[in-house]
Amino acid sequence: MAVPHPDLPATVIRLMAARVARSVGQGALVAAFALYLHALDWSAPASLQNVSIQIPRALGPLVAGFMLHAGMLRAPFFVAALLQGSYLVLYVRFFGAHAAGESP
Repeated sequence: MAVPHPDLPATVIRLMAARVARSVGQGALVAAFALYLHALDWSAPASLQNVSIQIPRALGPLVAGFMLHAGMLRAPFFVAALLQGSYLVLYVRFFGAHAAGESP
């Protein structure tokens, strides 16, 4: 496990630890949901759901790192905002017609 630089303020180290804990928690939730879908004999949706989460998790930091290294310090944040906005629009488009608690 990597140890943070000793000159970092304690608040930064705590924030880094919280980020790691959140990532681990999200991974556990994704795995639990995939197992739930598999238990319902929905193995194809479970696989698709896993792939749709794991690919951005793997490529996002790589692409952001290239942007930051190239001096585009704001670009990763704008790209993330654009992707998040697209997700919200598509979510409402696909699921907006369904009432809460109703199966599609």
